[in-house]
Amino acid sequence: MTNKNLVALAAVAIVLGGAAYMLSSSSKPSAAKLNGKPILPGLDVSAVASIEVGDKLKLSSSDEGWTLDTLYGYPADRSKIAENLLKLVDLKVGQVARGRALGESKDIVLKDSAGKELVRLPIGDKHRGRYVGFAGETVLVTDSLDAFDGGVRDWCDTRLADFDVNFNTVADPALTPEETGIATGVVHMVTVKEGTNDVQRVAVIGAKAKDSSDRYFKPEGGKWTYLIPSYSADRMLKEHEKPAEPAPEPEKAAAEPAAVEEPAATVTESEASAATE
Repeated sequence: MTNKNLVALAAVAIVLGGAAYMLSSSSKPSAAKLNGKPILPGLDVSAVASIEVGDKLKLSSSDEGWTLDTLYGYPADRSKIAENLLKLVDLKVGQVARGRALGESKDIVLKDSAGKELVRLPIGDKHRGRYVGFAGETVLVTDSLDAFDGGVRDWCDTRLADFDVNFNTVADPALTPEETGIATGVVHMVTVKEGTNDVQRVAVIGAKAKDSSDRYFKPEGGKWTYLIPSYSADRMLKEHEKPAEPAPEPEKAAAEPAAVEEPAATVTESEASAATE
């Protein structure tokens, strides 16, 4: 192939590349047209029956209610689910980051009760909000969508009200009472009001977890064993510490009886006169 042919082929390639770029650019809406557009128009929150974000978060709905499948099927808080789904409904394009990658990305996948996919939204890095994929572009939305990173508190009610404590997570149900220290733990009792009656509630404080400073905690008669912060466990354990007995006082020597002074003799006037004569 001659140099002349090479130059001709290079020129053709440049023309074709430019045409492809023009076609690609013209197929994408301008940034100005995307700004303010809803990310998930028409999303029907009431139709959502499952929520998945990679392998970190999975929730599903049944006749018995919502459960957090990535937390051993622990009951989820319906009000928090509704709040987080409504955040998706409210998402709008804040800024188009054309040419920018999402970064470390994962998909929010919403499905209906039949398993049909309703939404697949790629989300990426956080930056004064969060980068998401929309209309073939990377765009920035103002909500950081923290709940979709899989935090327990964002999807469950973590308050154990009777004991005035919040749990961090739920223990693996496969762990035995011996492994969690519940079998030999400290029994903790509180009194709560039910109407006008005082009712006692009992729980057991177990061992420390192997991979954190949290302690196992199990309310009596409950299905679940929880992991609570160590400072909460320490506060309860202090109530069971016996106060130190005061040291005995040294024995004091028996005090000698005080000497009794005899009253001075009283001299009458007649006796005084006789003495002077």
